[in-house]
Amino acid sequence: MCKICGAVVLDPNVPPNLCVPGKAEVAAVVAKLTGKVAEATEPKYAHIKCRGGNGIAKLAYEYKGIHDCAAAKIVQQGPKFCKFGCLGFGNCTRACPFGAMSMGENGLPVVNKTLCTGCGKCASVCPNHVIELLPVSAKVSISCSSKDFGAPAMKNCKALCLGCGSCMRNCSHQEEGAIKIIDHLAVVNQDICHNCDNATCLTKCPTGAINEMIKGSFKKEENVG
Repeated sequence: MCKICGAVVLDPNVPPNLCVPGKAEVAAVVAKLTGKVAEATEPKYAHIKCRGGNGIAKLAYEYKGIHDCAAAKIVQQGPKFCKFGCLGFGNCTRACPFGAMSMGENGLPVVNKTLCTGCGKCASVCPNHVIELLPVSAKVSISCSSKDFGAPAMKNCKALCLGCGSCMRNCSHQEEGAIKIIDHLAVVNQDICHNCDNATCLTKCPTGAINEMIKGSFKKEENVG
């Protein structure tokens, strides 16, 4: 018996809904077997916080090493001028146990939201931490991880978040802190975001780094550059 399973059975303080891929159905069965109550949890899916694919993020050099993100990062933090974005060598796709990720033609991973269980395996192997787990109800998210500041950083990537704060200033719930600028990067607090019907934060972003999500998918694909 694995440690987690043993804890669920033997420790009354351990909840029965720790099997993320199993979702509510498995949690209900475990709760029944252990005599516990399975609290409702919202499913999540993997979201790539980067749009700096081929032709969008400039290359600093041509990498010819091992086709592995961690290996590429060892060489000057990776081949792109932006040192915060997706390295593009597919460690996340290989780590996904459900076949929910693949590499797109633009050199960035693509998430199949139907197959993704939100297990987080992909996020755990990403050396640049560009994968976040979003609740399926999330309506907006930032598709960038850059902490480089402003206009000079635009030379490195056409699709980055400028850290200008326009989204934050135009957020209808600014006083609640739904969007903040942290290290020159916009961050959405999904616990506070009200999922506005007409989200003004989306229309005010000059680079399109903040995206509207519909049931875990992009409402529309943005052409960058």
